[in-house]
Parts: sequence; C-alpha cells; structure tokens
Amino acid sequence: MLKPGGFAHAAQPSIALIGAICAIMTFGTLVRAQDTDLTSPSPAEGHAQVVAQGMAAPAADRVAWRAVERTIPIRRDAVPSNRFADGAGFLVATGGPLFVTDQKTKVRLRLAKGEATFVPQGGNQTWASLSDKKTKAATLELVARDQVNEVESEKLIDHSRSFAMPQGDYDLDLVRDSIGRNEISEVANGEFPLYLFVIEGNLEVRDNGGKGERVRLSAGEAAPFAGDIAVRGRSDDGATFVAGIIGPTIGGGSVASSPAATAEPSPTAPPARRASSCSSRASPGAAPPGSASRRLAAPGSQGCPNPSRFPPLSARPCSAPPRSTRRWS
Repeated sequence: MLKPGGFAHAAQPSIALIGAICAIMTFGTLVRAQDTDLTSPSPAEGHAQVVAQGMAAPAADRVAWRAVERTIPIRRDAVPSNRFADGAGFLVATGGPLFVTDQKTKVRLRLAKGEATFVPQGGNQTWASLSDKKTKAATLELVARDQVNEVESEKLIDHSRSFAMPQGDYDLDLVRDSIGRNEISEVANGEFPLYLFVIEGNLEVRDNGGKGERVRLSAGEAAPFAGDIAVRGRSDDGATFVAGIIGPTIGGGSVASSPAATAEPSPTAPPARRASSCSSRASPGAAPPGSASRRLAAPGSQGCPNPSRFPPLSARPCSAPPRSTRRWS
C-alpha cells in the first residue's frame, strides 16, 4: 500500500532523468552546430580567393560595415598612426602601390592595385604611396554603430545598417574575384551581412542565394548583402571586387575597447624633506631659542645624517648614536 504522496515521490526520479537527457541532447546539438560552423569551407568559390584574413572581436554590441576612401601620402610624408580605432577591417590598394609597415610586428608589405591586408583594431601602422605622388586606397571596416560616420577628413563611401554581434573572436575574410562580362562569381556567406566593394568595372549583384533583387554597382561603390551572393560582370573589360565576410567564431573574446590616447607624463615633484628632531639642535655657540639670529645645525652635525644623502625611512625622528660608536661610511 502506497503512503500518501508515494506516487509523487516515485515519479520524481523519472522527471529528473528526462530533464537530464534533454539537457544532454541540447548540449550535443549546440556542440555539433559549433563544430560544423568551425569546420565550414572557405567562403571563396570557383576562382575567387581569400586575399586577407584575421581574427577580431566586435567593437560593440551592435556594429556596422563601412567603406572609406583614404588618401595615402608619399613615403617622405608618411607617419605611423593607430589605425581603425573603432574596429577592425581591411586596407585595399585601389590606386597606386602601397607600402605598409606595422610598427609593432615590424612586418612590411607591398600592396599592388587590387591587393589587400588585414588591419587589427588600433594597429600602429605606416601607410605610404610607393609612387612620387599621393594615391588613393579604400578600407572596409567593421566598426561600432555609433562611430560609423566618424571618418575625420577622409571620404565615407557607404555604410550598412547596424546589426548585433555576440561577443567572441570572429574570423574576418576578404574575398576577391575578377570576372568578365556576363561571367558569374558566387560567394558563400554566413549569418551576418557581407560587404562588397568594387575595385574596377561594373557589377550586378543578387543576394539571398542569387534570388534577391539586382543591385548595380560601379568602381568605387560599396553595398551590404545578406546570405550567399551571385555577382555578374557587366563590363567588357572585366570587373574586380572584394567582399568582407564575417566567418565563424572560435568563442571567448569580448567586446573590444578602443585604444585610449596615451597621456603626456607630467613631471614628478621632488619629495618634501621631512623635518628631523636633529635639525632643531643648535650648533655650539648658537643664539638662544626664539632669537632672530638662531642658526640650525649643519647637515651631518650632532650625529645626524645629511637628509639629502640619507632620506629617513619612517616618520620617526632620527636620534644620534652614542658618541663612542658614531661613525659614517
């Protein structure tokens, strides 16, 4: 005969067991999904190639893509600078060849037209034109939403709408392809928008696996797209484009912080000399206390160390050692 409530007690282990099984199945599904994401193939298909890549954490909870046209000075005028304070991205040579020097790693690169390199957030780099004149370059940057329009004296080409990115270290890839007229290039994308920039020629782009609306782009223009895209060449002389793609995350990481400017160090004031009880001792023949002509004992007299040579280690007043044992090295 069951005791009152006995059936309920007997059912509790079964409920707990079912809950544990569900938790294990859910965890297994998440792990398999992550493994599949991390082992996914390159986003470049056909003769498209990944020409630059790097790992970066989102600069904020909500970020956006942007394209910026930048003026690159000649080598004589080029100076190191903290690049991409608001995110990470890519430097693309769109005019003459560039000379890039990373001041931290000392890596040096030459970028011909159409070549690119990954630039981490706050990377201290020197960008210079290898010709005898200034040249142009473009940057594709993944930046914090509230900084998307902050480009100082450079030209903002375009930017995407903002979107949420969970914390983590993400694989950023830059895919490049050159296609002839009516030739189609397909680029695989992940869950976040990709950002396409045209280096040369005219293109027609359709997103959502090639089923979206047609978007025409010309050299120097950029636009965001969702899902896999199909790019068709629309120039007799061919067209070249690059696409910034956010790949899988390896986990960890956190929202990246913008590097703060280093404050100029201020001079340190010399420590104030601490009064010693020894200094209150008058030298032989001194005037009585309270007299205007009263003189203090010279440093080192009366068995007290010179304060400029031997600063006191504590607030206790020094005391002169017995005369028979007083000696200084």
